[in-house]
Amino acid sequence: MNSLKCLEVEDALHVAALADARKAARPSPSIKRFGAGMDKPRTPEHRTLMNYLEGFPEDSHAELVAVALLGHRTAAKAHHYAQFLKAAKKEHRTPHSEFADVLTYISLGDYIRDGLKKLGVIS
Repeated sequence: MNSLKCLEVEDALHVAALADARKAARPSPSIKRFGAGMDKPRTPEHRTLMNYLEGFPEDSHAELVAVALLGHRTAAKAHHYAQFLKAAKKEHRTPHSEFADVLTYISLGDYIRDGLKKLGVIS
């Protein structure tokens, strides 16, 4: 069963691909997050990803954050998705919250794909 209500799987996978491009273009392999301590995105790939995410409707954005958190947390299972989504709907646009910060992680693409796998919507 697909737990996603607003977020299309194809959109989530597109964000994962944009995040992978951002990761490949990072100026230094030591960078673990984007946006941390930066006033402006430093690469065109980062700007492309952020611009794409800004166009997401609120509910889709919150679902994407919840999927990424599900993938990020190793011990999280599909049944945790609902609690991540509830919290993400409240906090995902709050600066410096875990829910906003997950989008800055260098491995965002991996987290999205892992979260979608845990939900059983991709293999």
